[in-house]
This record gives sequence, C-alpha cells and structure tokens, in this order.
Amino acid sequence: MSREIRDIHGTVYGQVTSATNAEDRIVGVVIRLNAHKAEEMAEALLDSLWTECNALGAAIMAELGKPIPEEQ
Repeated sequence: MSREIRDIHGTVYGQVTSATNAEDRIVGVVIRLNAHKAEEMAEALLDSLWTECNALGAAIMAELGKPIPEEQ
C-alpha cells in the first residue's frame, strides 16, 4: 500500500510493507517517509493508515464470523 500526501510544505511518500505469520496476521509494518517540514503530514499518513487497517481488519473478521479483538 502506498500513499502520497502533499501540502505547501512538501510531499510525504509513505510506503508500507507487511509480513504475515502462519495465521495470516500482520506482524510487522515499515513506513518510509521522506519530506521537508512534514511532521504534520507524517502524522496524517499514520492516522489514515491506522484507520484503513482497522476497517479492513474488522471487515475480514466479520466475513469470517469471528469476534473483533479489543484494542490493547
């Protein structure tokens, strides 16, 4: 998954790679950011990624008929 966020301060490129274990659960995520004066943009990228991952996980769990785990 890749996402690009732009504003007047520059551009943030976020590239996410994930590894899964035998149970097909995401066990690691790497995000690479390269930008000038982009702390707020990096925060927005991470917030968006978190929201998308949670929504996808909930949809998969619902499709499988399994309960959604509580946040830790």
